[in-house]
This record gives sequence, C-alpha cells and structure tokens, in this order.
Amino acid sequence: MEPILRQFKTTVLVCDEPTITGRIYPFKETKVAIKKNKALKELLLNNMLFGNYITEIIAKENLNDIKNIAFRVDKLYWHGKKLMANVSLLNTPQGRIVDNMMNLDANVILTIAGTGDVDPETNKVSNYKLENFYMIEETN
Repeated sequence: MEPILRQFKTTVLVCDEPTITGRIYPFKETKVAIKKNKALKELLLNNMLFGNYITEIIAKENLNDIKNIAFRVDKLYWHGKKLMANVSLLNTPQGRIVDNMMNLDANVILTIAGTGDVDPETNKVSNYKLENFYMIEETN
C-alpha cells in the first residue's frame, strides 16, 4: 500500500438534515442500513475501503486503478446523528492533489454515494444502500 500523507477525522453524513443535494437520510433507517452492509464491513475489516477524488475526468476513468485512489476509510462510527470516518490520505497522484488542496484551505469534503428511493415530496431517502465514498471540492 502507498504511504500515508495525512490522517484525519471527518463528518460523512448528518442524518435528519438536508445534504448539499437536498436529500434527507433518516437516522434510524440509515444506521441500520450501514450496519447490515456486509460488503462494507468486509472492506473495512481488510483495510480495503478506498475512495477517489472525483473530477469530471476521473469519473470517466477506471476508479479501481491505484492512480485514481485518493484515500482509505479506516473506521466508520456514529457521533449522535453524524456518520463519522477516520481517513488516511494516500500518497497517490489523486491523494497528492487532495493534500495540496487541503494545504490551500480548499473545502474538500468526504461524501458517499449509494442507491435508494427518494420521496419526491419530502426528499427523504429510504431503502438506502451505501455503495462508495469519494471526495469533492464543495463550492458555495
């Protein structure tokens, strides 16, 4: 595995509040869904839960290529209604880009992607399955 550039803790998701996309993830259902995700547990157990820094270019490439991996999620845990993560930023091409952005105080956030149903009236997500993690630069 590539050397680690930095380690940090971060909030991944705040349940029962709108995300930047306006979706609302109900706490109880989301917590159960993540707890029951066997593939996620297996990846965490084997230190193999990797993620990417998503740009338009990377999104079109092979995300499993080591050059496109930016970080490893070392631990997931709950702090109240916040899903938290301990993250290791890796010394890969994408990891170095994220590290440079963080050094410049860019607002780089860890976020999740998954599948589920979204109620069009309330924006609440149900039947959620976490699929992967990625980093993006959040702009306001």
